Amino acid sequence: MTELGLQLYSLRKYTKDDFLGTIKKVKELGFNAVEFAGFFGVKAKELKKHLDYLDIKPCGSHTSLDLLTDEFSKTMEYNLEIGNRYVFCPFLPSDIVKDEFGWKKVSELFNEIGVKCKDMGIQFGYHNHAFEFDVFNGKTGYEILAENTDRELVSLQLDTFWAEYAGYNPLTLIEKYKDRMTLLHLKEMKDMKEKIDTSAGYGISNTDQIVKKAKDIGIKYIILEQEHFESDNHFDGVKKGLEYVKKLD
Repeated sequence: MTELGLQLYSLRKYTKDDFLGTIKKVKELGFNAVEFAGFFGVKAKELKKHLDYLDIKPCGSHTSLDLLTDEFSKTMEYNLEIGNRYVFCPFLPSDIVKDEFGWKKVSELFNEIGVKCKDMGIQFGYHNHAFEFDVFNGKTGYEILAENTDRELVSLQLDTFWAEYAGYNPLTLIEKYKDRMTLLHLKEMKDMKEKIDTSAGYGISNTDQIVKKAKDIGIKYIILEQEHFESDNHFDGVKKGLEYVKKLD
């Protein structure tokens, strides 16, 4: 069964000052799962207690490359303690993926990280932006990464907005890589002129079909994310998106 979650980066305006209080508010909005973008110094034991009290599940954590390499054990132990089983690298420095060779080297590294994560019962993966669709010798970085990583070790967390931003149809990519996707980032394109996002269902993205496709292929979590808001109350924006997607059930 596909469930809904929220990427807490959407509410970074609030998490930086009141991390635990923001999670409580997210639960009150109607979300039953959250994906993390940092833990703001909160101890794992304290966060786990808070999540259990609210009855809200972790559905992933975006974890920088340096933490995945330099502080791997500490990082994974934290995630295991809070009950999170999905750890995704959200970004890569441009200087290490500037060509085909760079993407292949990253693929090797991701396979290595993926093996260690799998041994600990964690699914590792990668979350895209738009630069992954730059072309090198006839193939995009995304294609090179997919072809050179083991699907059992490296999941692909497609961000629908960034795919559209780069000129690709998210539905086509979901179908092409359906055996590589456990989690999906649903981010709505407001329009192709400004190329900014908005609440899910209130832009030009084919949200209805994306949600249906994600459910059809057995995506574990559809994770809503929003970075641009029409009002100062960002909670209202993500609530609008949640209510829209829930109506699609």
